[in-house]
Amino acid sequence: MGTTSSALLMLFAFLFTERIELCCSSINSNVSCIVTNQEALIEFRGKLKDDANHLSAWVGKDCCLWKGVSCSRKTCHVMKLDLRNPIPFDSHKGDFIQHSANFDKNKLRGEISPSLLVLHHLSYIDLSMNNLSDMRFPKFLGSLKSLRYIDLSWS
Repeated sequence: MGTTSSALLMLFAFLFTERIELCCSSINSNVSCIVTNQEALIEFRGKLKDDANHLSAWVGKDCCLWKGVSCSRKTCHVMKLDLRNPIPFDSHKGDFIQHSANFDKNKLRGEISPSLLVLHHLSYIDLSMNNLSDMRFPKFLGSLKSLRYIDLSWS
């Protein structure tokens, strides 16, 4: 009887773990990202000016499907924000950097909202090549305990 109980317990644990993983995988279920994460991202977006309307695609219940946002498949927490300017510099000519009008148009402008502090599992932020130069480095980013990578270069 002990062996049967152990086998059933192991089967239950396996199914429970798989169910959690499937619940958080937006492709496999109707469950969306964590509401507090979505609200934090919406507040973050509200502090930015987006002339190219990249963030206008941030609609719907599942922020894990939004462009530039990646979530854990197991927990649905936002783990990555990759909002770097997708248009690279064109070339270097002498001491001047030549870039296209599209590069300038694609820059996000504004400030980084402290709402990111709600994203406790955020480990990666790339906001490079944007126009965030009007501000100082936001000290609150140092409070993100899971943060392992940050790129604010050319911002």
